[in-house]
Amino acid sequence: MVEVAASTLVTWALSACLAIGSAPAGEVPVQGLEAREHFDRGMAAWLGEDYATAHSELELAYELEPAPQLLYALGQLERLQGRCDRAIERFNAYLGTHPSPEAAEDTRVNILRCRAQLPDNPPPEPQPQPPRPDPPPRPGAKADALGISLTAIGVVAAGVGFGLVGGAFAERRRAQGEFGVNAFERGVRRSRIEYATGLAVASGGVALLIGGIVRLALIRKQNRRKRG
Repeated sequence: MVEVAASTLVTWALSACLAIGSAPAGEVPVQGLEAREHFDRGMAAWLGEDYATAHSELELAYELEPAPQLLYALGQLERLQGRCDRAIERFNAYLGTHPSPEAAEDTRVNILRCRAQLPDNPPPEPQPQPPRPDPPPRPGAKADALGISLTAIGVVAAGVGFGLVGGAFAERRRAQGEFGVNAFERGVRRSRIEYATGLAVASGGVALLIGGIVRLALIRKQNRRKRG
């Protein structure tokens, strides 16, 4: 008795919920036992406003028995869940089965309702962004290279200059050990030349070394300010 009452309720619910004129009121669109079970569960879920369960159950029923009325029902469920684009596909598929004029008119009304809910201008698909070019080298990079070069050259020049100065003292000692006056004077002149040359080269090297160190310190300070 309970099963008969439940079946009557479900078939009545089908007529009320679908509201289509392609089948007599109270007629169930599927006949197989398994398809009927999915259909009954789907309609019960529909009455309970569990549209997701109703949709999955009616999909299973349609896979077992592709009754045209189920296409309409699935379109209604898609619309109730806010998926109007998919609902229109279901409704158009139902129209392709050539339903009765009343059912076709009802389906077209639902299609118009769905189209009214679709956005006029769908958002454009995101375009791939071109690769970002490498950033230009910082101005400080060349200054750093120059500062390092000045420092290195200054160190070398200062070393050469002090080496010449040391050689000048050695030449003076050798000259003092000469017995001849001419040899002594030549040694003294060479020592003086080496001393003057070494002093000049060493002075220039020291100047370059100081300049390079100062430049590096200034560039480092500027870079810290940029980062800060």
